[in-house]
Amino acid sequence: GSPKQDLQRALTQILIKLTGNHKIFDTKPALKQVTDGSNYVEHYQYDTIDDQDYLIATFSAPSLSELLQRHGLKIWSSNRPDFIAWILIEADGKQEILNSEMQQEVIHILTRQAKQRGLPVLLPLMDFEDHRMLKISDVIEGNKVALLQATERYGAGAILVGQVIKTFENQWQSKWRVLSHHEDEKI
Repeated sequence: GSPKQDLQRALTQILIKLTGNHKIFDTKPALKQVTDGSNYVEHYQYDTIDDQDYLIATFSAPSLSELLQRHGLKIWSSNRPDFIAWILIEADGKQEILNSEMQQEVIHILTRQAKQRGLPVLLPLMDFEDHRMLKISDVIEGNKVALLQATERYGAGAILVGQVIKTFENQWQSKWRVLSHHEDEKI
């Protein structure tokens, strides 16, 4: 695309990462009017890696902060807790908790989406210790006590609990919750 379009996409990505909100333009429709990313960039350049062109942009932190404040949004602290992701995958009659050794495509999608939102995500090993501490029913029911106990060994500050189900129509449905020691939020 053109530099103007590329900078607009980059601005969108940085606003999502700064706020942690991938629906930022739905919750603050006035932000859709901010179409010129060049007003917020200090400098940019294109680089080619493996025959693919990439935009590398450095944005002005004070300008972005002012933009978000003007729209009543806060910058999510860069000191974000590590999330452990306890995700139950239900497909083809099987149920299993996603771990670092399985389904590389799913892991790649999860880590890419988390990175775009600035979330440091860990996946459990699902070794003997995890199986002893946490049952599939604990994930389905959102058993906060069991989830917090199973998370202790990973030192994560927050827990992403997901249930991803493949339907008969080969569509995927999901339910998500974020747990911390103090809060519980459905997303």
